[in-house]
Amino acid sequence: MITNLSRVVAAAVLAGSAGIVTACEVEDWRWYSVADYLTVEGATTCNSGKIILRLYEGEGEGAQFLGVANAHIEGFTFEAIAQGVAPPQSVSIKYNIEPGG
Repeated sequence: MITNLSRVVAAAVLAGSAGIVTACEVEDWRWYSVADYLTVEGATTCNSGKIILRLYEGEGEGAQFLGVANAHIEGFTFEAIAQGVAPPQSVSIKYNIEPGG
């Protein structure tokens, strides 16, 4: 869950400007569902790029695949929406990130 997105973004900006960040990762994220739309939003360690999310209900080997969503990362944040997903009880993600513009 995003507890303080501005603090996460500020830390990522400082780390990026210091040349510390070598790979882009998801720092924090949360999800919510409205009707058959599942939205995942979060913060990353890179300022820009593309994220591809694989969404699952539950965790581990028993997790049920829900779908795929992708988004552009802008200003260290992203918002990805998957359509046609019934409201789940819990969500876990796996992701690939392509850093850059």
